[in-house]
Amino acid sequence: MKTLTEIFRNSPIRVPKEYAEIRISGVQFDSRKVKPGDLFVAIPGFKVDGHLFLKAAAEKGAVAALVNQTMPLLDLPQLVCADTRAALSMAAYGFHAEKIEKLKLVGVTGTNGKTTTTYLIQSLLNHAGLASGLIGTIAYDTGKKRIEAWNTTPEAADLGAILTESHDSGLKAVVMEVSSHALDLKRVAGLQYDVAVFTNLTRDHLDYHQTEEAYFQAKRSLFAQLKGDGRAVINCDDPFGRRLIEEIGGEPLTFGFSESAAVRLLDWSSSQSGTQLTVSLGGQEVVIQTRLISRFNMENILAALGAGMALNIAPEMLVAGIESVKRIPGRLEVFDCGRERRAVIDYAHTPDALEKALGALREITSGRLICVFGCGGDRDKGKRPQMGRIAEENADLIIVTDDNPRTEDSQAIINDIVAGMSQPEKRKIISNRRTAIFQAVRLAQPNDLILLAGKGHEQYQEIKGVKFPFNEADIIREASSNA
Repeated sequence: MKTLTEIFRNSPIRVPKEYAEIRISGVQFDSRKVKPGDLFVAIPGFKVDGHLFLKAAAEKGAVAALVNQTMPLLDLPQLVCADTRAALSMAAYGFHAEKIEKLKLVGVTGTNGKTTTTYLIQSLLNHAGLASGLIGTIAYDTGKKRIEAWNTTPEAADLGAILTESHDSGLKAVVMEVSSHALDLKRVAGLQYDVAVFTNLTRDHLDYHQTEEAYFQAKRSLFAQLKGDGRAVINCDDPFGRRLIEEIGGEPLTFGFSESAAVRLLDWSSSQSGTQLTVSLGGQEVVIQTRLISRFNMENILAALGAGMALNIAPEMLVAGIESVKRIPGRLEVFDCGRERRAVIDYAHTPDALEKALGALREITSGRLICVFGCGGDRDKGKRPQMGRIAEENADLIIVTDDNPRTEDSQAIINDIVAGMSQPEKRKIISNRRTAIFQAVRLAQPNDLILLAGKGHEQYQEIKGVKFPFNEADIIREASSNA
């Protein structure tokens, strides 16, 4: 247990004398999870205000609360803070500080490539003897167990507990995807990173951030959380990466294809079975054989190598770490459909990601390129016609289908996609995604390649607010065995 004074020792929050010695046994923002001795943090949420649950938290045993405004006539010490979201992070990381501070933390942000880059970094850290955990879109790996992810970057109270469990499992480092939502909502406020990686920035999440500038500023804020001796690793081929390099100053370690990059791709050749690449690591050339394919996976490999260099890992360990990664779930994951046909499952759900995925697959496809995709409901509508246009320009046959309609009407989403298309002879519309996948496999001829874009690793489809089991890998196998 810790006192409130101990928890907020290294934060701007000032604890009144009368509350200074209150001892807490945990930090929680969900009143349903409060246990006796916990500190409850009241968050003004998007749908429900946590201040409405102060009484419930007190009844479950909370010994104090962080609030934006006090609730009168409640027998519970209430510490007023201007921003309880930031205060939640400070409380969570202050409570777990001793163990978190013993971990090396690597944060990866950007629009595309975060998941693949974190998997690669985790692998090369493990090969270098720095046992590493992982927090990201697919799962949370704490060393002793693997938990299916509910957010790319979980809320601070959960994240603090995950980091502590990682330490207790004997891990020395944790690699995490840091989303723009998490940065804007201050889920990682107070954490200090040894390495911060920027992959790229393209249109995404404008339903939340509203403008591209606000989206960039959220990503940029990660680099203000580097430790004093921490290192930024930045894609110097990306326009926003170059802007970031200028704005944060210091000596970031750059990666890319350009001659100025510290980690530079010199040469590469790719097929549907893998890639060979030659890379300059600060002037030292290494050759890497990988099962990963595509130009943008080469960027992800460069980013991971940059993170490894920033942590002073030997080149041979970096190469071994990259080469040992055989697959990234739902990231350009290749499946044999029989009769010289293949399918690729990829999480591409933004215009840029879809264009890059199609472009990468076109380079290694001798037959037709078939694209099966949709767009998510209750999200940025502006990208839908853009993705329709991109699919039409880069694929030979497009099957427009559902993604996760969520609470939106499926046909309305499809209509938005089709509005960006001008060649009706190249497209089919099959709203049922399972049926669409079966049809794509039936239509595929020898040497054709099918891209199933948008859902990637997800194990569900959300329709009218209900999640149904949906595993594309299983569906493509079933479709292949029946075609």
